[in-house]
Amino acid sequence: MSEEMGGETVTRPLRVDAERNLRRLLDAAAQAFAEEGLGVSVAEIARRAEIGKGTVFRRFPTKEHLVAAIVCDRLREIARLGATLLDAEDAGEALLEFMRAGAAVQAKDRGFLEAAAGAELELEEVLAAKHELLALTAQLLERAQRAGAVRADVTSEDILLLECACCQASAPLHDVAPELWRRYVDVIFDGLRAPAAHPLSQPPPTESQLEHAHTVRLPAAKPLARVRSA
Repeated sequence: MSEEMGGETVTRPLRVDAERNLRRLLDAAAQAFAEEGLGVSVAEIARRAEIGKGTVFRRFPTKEHLVAAIVCDRLREIARLGATLLDAEDAGEALLEFMRAGAAVQAKDRGFLEAAAGAELELEEVLAAKHELLALTAQLLERAQRAGAVRADVTSEDILLLECACCQASAPLHDVAPELWRRYVDVIFDGLRAPAAHPLSQPPPTESQLEHAHTVRLPAAKPLARVRSA
């Protein structure tokens, strides 16, 4: 909240009750997006948060702004964990734990996975959180490379995309094997280890290419046909 005082704009913190309502709204929205994806209505989110739909729009002018707030929460959650790993004795295991944490967030949250590949990332607040996460990833990767634990020809952009790949690979089986993504993190990380390194056929993506990818919304995958029992 801000107001004019003596020609200057003074930003004031939210009242305690307003902050509590905001947190309740964000938690309800995060749960709804995780369970149902981005198609969930604002009315349903307001119902879960036990507030009026008008209250939602007073805080977030569009649904996209609400999605952006959730994405920022998730990105900063991963970045906070990564920061705690910067002083880990085993730099290779620290990077592996970081990748598992990032993949775990995506695997359990359909809304995050959809939003992370969508136009919502054009919003300034989300771009700032993404750059923060990318910089943190680069630090963890550099430590692992200096320690000889990870091949020298991968980049922080590679790491973030590979986290997504683990979740995309396991997504069709999420209902019957919700932890399958862990298998693919292990497989991918084995390929990142220095002894496994062979020349790669393509250069790594650049940060600008990664940003472009986040503005392109891919068509939704068709559901797999059910297998009928005999």
